[in-house]
Amino acid sequence: MQCPYCKSEIKAGVKFCSNCGQKLDIAMQESSVSSGSNDPVISHAPPYESSVRTAPGRWFYALSVLILVVGIVSFVLLLINSLGSLDKSLARIAVPGKYDMNLTEKGKYIIFYEYQSLIGDRVYQTGPAIPKMRCNVLSKTTGQPVALASPSMNYSYSFGKSGVAVLEFVVTQPGAYEIAAWYPEGKTGQEVVFAIGKGFQEKIMTTIISCIAVLGGSIVLAIVIFIFTLVKRRRAGQAVL
Repeated sequence: MQCPYCKSEIKAGVKFCSNCGQKLDIAMQESSVSSGSNDPVISHAPPYESSVRTAPGRWFYALSVLILVVGIVSFVLLLINSLGSLDKSLARIAVPGKYDMNLTEKGKYIIFYEYQSLIGDRVYQTGPAIPKMRCNVLSKTTGQPVALASPSMNYSYSFGKSGVAVLEFVVTQPGAYEIAAWYPEGKTGQEVVFAIGKGFQEKIMTTIISCIAVLGGSIVLAIVIFIFTLVKRRRAGQAVL
């Protein structure tokens, strides 16, 4: 290395020239040290960043379809199971006749005229016109009749069996009850089915909401994954071009 002032040979890294005494520039010292060293120089440049965007694989499309299929299957299974549970929650009697029932819960019970029904092996198709019958509910514990009233709402259903609400009553004390129905004196009619249940309409609404939530959630999730994959793959393709 040479002194920039007197051109004398000096050692690398010194602060003053030993010949002329001039102060050497620090940057020149560092440059000279670096240029005179045989050690490799480590670069502190930021790592290389690829400009190519990573696109999600095509299997994300298959995933969205799979989620949709699973949602549809779950919807169907949930609907079948829920309707089966609803069907079992109704007690059915063929009237005219008199029957003893054990009503185990307090609350409002509804009597449905079930014009499409099945009891045992017998199928009933009696038409939607409500028969003009008289009905009575009697507590076998107290011997007192239970007040009957017209339904507070127009309850009806149709899922293999079809029925419409005709009467309702409130049980204040669980226990044994006698339910009877008959045609007025001097009149006759066909045998029909009455179905008695508690909270039936609320159970129907819960079933509908649950099924819609399962199906709707799977559809939304499948669409989100499909659109996300489509957008990401298109942007990745544009970046390559």
